[in-house]
Amino acid sequence: MRSVEGDGDCLFSAVSLSVMDILNHFQNDEHMINHLLSLSISKQMHFPDMVHTLRNAVVDEWQGEFVDDYSHFVPHVDIYEEAETFRRSGTFTGDLADAMVLALSSVLRIPIVILSSIEHLPVITVTPRSAIPSQATVA
Repeated sequence: MRSVEGDGDCLFSAVSLSVMDILNHFQNDEHMINHLLSLSISKQMHFPDMVHTLRNAVVDEWQGEFVDDYSHFVPHVDIYEEAETFRRSGTFTGDLADAMVLALSSVLRIPIVILSSIEHLPVITVTPRSAIPSQATVA
């Protein structure tokens, strides 16, 4: 387990570290590698670029074809405007913030495992809308 600085991009940084591990350890997983490439994510990417790419992919997910999956998180706010605020690096609060991990999981099409400090819920698994047939998981 690695720690990341709490800088407003920490979720995207933590997931980027795991995605880098996937790129390094699942090179033979053609489905996963091709999906990451379709998101413009590759092994050659610089870390800050991956963080930025994942952040933008989440906003695109919120505003895209599956907008209805997320609109209940912001029932009294224009979801498109709210989502757009998250394109700025360091933005981590807002009505859609609770949907970031769900959107990341769906964008990456892999489960994301969260280690929690909640006594009776120490592990939370967030599953994507549709998964890639892969062995990869972001933890």
